[in-house]
Amino acid sequence: MKRVIQRIVCLFALAILPVLGGCTHIAGRVLLAGTHTPVAGAEVSVGRPGGMDVHKSTTTDATGHFSMQINPLDSDDLFVWSGHGDPNIYAQQINPQSVSDHMKVYLEQVP
Repeated sequence: MKRVIQRIVCLFALAILPVLGGCTHIAGRVLLAGTHTPVAGAEVSVGRPGGMDVHKSTTTDATGHFSMQINPLDSDDLFVWSGHGDPNIYAQQINPQSVSDHMKVYLEQVP
């Protein structure tokens, strides 16, 4: 019986290992579309900024750079917001296919 329980625990641990053990490092710069000017103080978040579902965020530095670790399952829920105006209007979702450790994120609208 003890051996069966150990085997079940081992199989369960192997099944959830990719979800628990894998963090994805994302990094890059936030720039204004059109001028390619760096956006200092922009918020990059998992979940829509200003919403109750934000569970991780970082702010860009003076040169528009950001860096953070995310769960791989969160790459579909990344947003960027300039930090100005209503985030419900001005926040933009980041294309999951562009997620990497050297992204260039272009803000289309800034109030």
